[in-house]
Order: sequence, then structure tokens, then C-alpha cells
Amino acid sequence: MKRRFTLQMTHTKFIKNKLNMKFKTTLFSEKAGKSSVMIALLGAALSFSSCKTDVQQPEAIAALSITNASTNIPSLDFVLENTRVNNTAFLYGQKIDYVGVYPGTASASVYATAATKPNYTGSFTLTAKLYHSLYIVNDKESVSYLFVKDEYKETVTDKAQVRFANLSSDSPSYTMELEGDTTAFADRTFKTLTPYKYIKPAIFKVLLKDKATNAIVASMANIELKAGKYYTIWAKGLVTTTVNANKLALHISEQIRN
Repeated sequence: MKRRFTLQMTHTKFIKNKLNMKFKTTLFSEKAGKSSVMIALLGAALSFSSCKTDVQQPEAIAALSITNASTNIPSLDFVLENTRVNNTAFLYGQKIDYVGVYPGTASASVYATAATKPNYTGSFTLTAKLYHSLYIVNDKESVSYLFVKDEYKETVTDKAQVRFANLSSDSPSYTMELEGDTTAFADRTFKTLTPYKYIKPAIFKVLLKDKATNAIVASMANIELKAGKYYTIWAKGLVTTTVNANKLALHISEQIRN
């Protein structure tokens, strides 16, 4: 059956992207009430049935960001609880910043753009007042999710916060280093990430090393880490591919929290 996108204001777990509230270090404001939570489609909804329900707006919400780290899918659609999250093609390496989502167990599917069947459907549990990140990983034949609660450290105005994630599906264990800094981001296998660590702001060359051999396998130069910002640096791509666009590389994304 051909997949149809239709506008549908009910039976959705998505909440307004630009939330009219301030955030604590790790939690949403306790004052978030019905007046500051509005139901809004970020894209058109994917309708599987004609069932309609009365939407109850929650007193507290969760936040979810989504990153496309899946190789061999030129672009995709991410559909959460029947709602397509991306307004435009969701390309490899891109991230959707935090959006408000109803807490509880949620189901989400990944479709190659214009496909009628999902490459993958999985579920995860969102906790009210917390931040979460979901990474779409593996290639199109074996897509899966890495889902984590984002445990930020206490904000320090003169430090950046940085973590490292290994999202390269055929990789060995990797260590990430910021040249000139001794902070350890060590020994991360596929689908694992380090906690956030404080880093003194500067411009760095980022090195990705094979943990077993200490050989440099990828790098990024002139990466500026700014005070008060939150960054995820991640290994993407494949070790064995001959396709240039899918080769092993480093990528950095900033977590936008308000």
C-alpha cells in the first residue's frame, strides 16, 4: 500500500519545537504548564488509520534530538508516532535539534525518502523533564537506534562540555583526542559514547585513534569549542567502504538546549 502523508492534528506525540520555557541544567522547568505547551506538526503526519483521539496536553514534557548517522541512505524520513519529524529531506550527518515530545514509550520508524515501507521501526522510553538523543545508525539493510538520556554536567560559564560517540558500525574500539588537551575520551566501541566532559574553550585539531594500535584513522582541524556550549563529536561512516561519502570520518554537532 502506498504511504500517504496527511495533515492530522490528533494522535500525535509531538509538541511545539520552539518551547516557551527556560531549562535547568538537566531538567525542564517545573513551571511548564498547559499554557506553554502547544500541539504543532513539524511536518505532515503519516496516517495509518482514521482513528481519532482527544489529545490531553501534559504538564511536563520530554525533549528529543535525532541524528542521522546511517550510511547508504541518501536521505530519509523519521516518523515518530505517525508524525513525520523532518520538514525536508533528512540527510546523512544532519541533526534535528531538541523538540518537545510527550513522555512515555514511543515508536518511531525510518523510511528512505519516497519509500513505502520502513527500513526500521523501534521503540524507546522518554522521561518527562529530561533531554534525550536518538542516533539512527547502521546501513539501510540493518538500521537501528542508539537512544540515550543526555546527562549534562552542571553548566560552567568558562568551559565547554564535550562527549564522544562511536557511530561507525564496522569499527574497532576508538579513542578521541583533542590535540593539546589531556582529557580522555577513550575506548568507545560501536553504539557507545562517553559522558560529557569539561573542556577549556579553544580551537582544536580532533584526532580519532584505533584504541588497539594508537594509529590515527581520522581527524578534523580548526574545531572551535566555545564556553557554555555542548558538543557531541562522533565517528561516522564505514572502515571498509570504497564509497567516498561513506568513508570513516569525524563529525561534530552542537546540542541546542533552548
